[in-house]
Amino acid sequence: MPRFCGPSHHRSDIMDLPRIEDHALVGDMQAAALVGRDGSTLWLGLPRFDIPPGPPVAVRVGADFETAALPEQSARQALDLLGHIRPHPVGAAIGTGGRWVLILPPGSGQGLHWPWPVEHRDTGVLSVPPLSAGPAEERHWARLGNSEGRLFTSPLLLHAVLPLLAPLRPPTPAAPTDPMSVRN
Repeated sequence: MPRFCGPSHHRSDIMDLPRIEDHALVGDMQAAALVGRDGSTLWLGLPRFDIPPGPPVAVRVGADFETAALPEQSARQALDLLGHIRPHPVGAAIGTGGRWVLILPPGSGQGLHWPWPVEHRDTGVLSVPPLSAGPAEERHWARLGNSEGRLFTSPLLLHAVLPLLAPLRPPTPAAPTDPMSVRN
């Protein structure tokens, strides 16, 4: 009998496992996922295929991908605004602390000014959660790609909808008008 990882190894557990023939390997030459017919993802190799499941893994931002972080509400609004485009231009997203980090192709930021609410990074380190991380965890997968399994978000289409997110901008505190109210 094959050996399985996990707390139990009962025959009923084996019968409940997903069948491999009901899944396909979807990838874009940068990462890959094992995706079921129902859209569920059993495995995601990001940023490389050989990363084992477990705690978050720190990966370098730059040569293989860039990131665009924005508040979750803004990210969801961008998803809705781009929803009519097929395949959907928004790929994978990591949720952390009320923000979504979108994965962009390398070189996405060259020559672009990323306005509010996006914080673009082309260097640094990204903490990638395990696929098993759920929404209740501090760092989790908010989105595992689009319907075609694409990891990357289209930077130009995302950039085009950013001005439409302006109504979500938090109000800026008014500057004092009375010169006597400012203290040194």
